[in-house]
Amino acid sequence: MQKGSHLQLVHPFKRGKITIPMHSGDLKPATLHSILRQAGLK
Repeated sequence: MQKGSHLQLVHPFKRGKITIPMHSGDLKPATLHSILRQAGLK
């Protein structure tokens, strides 16, 4: 169950979680880069 304004995703094979802010505004470029890096997409 999720609480707050952040979504936490878990990869089925990698360790750790990816935290994504769920706000109404745009993501900052550094935040987007960090999310993509943690997901292994960059």
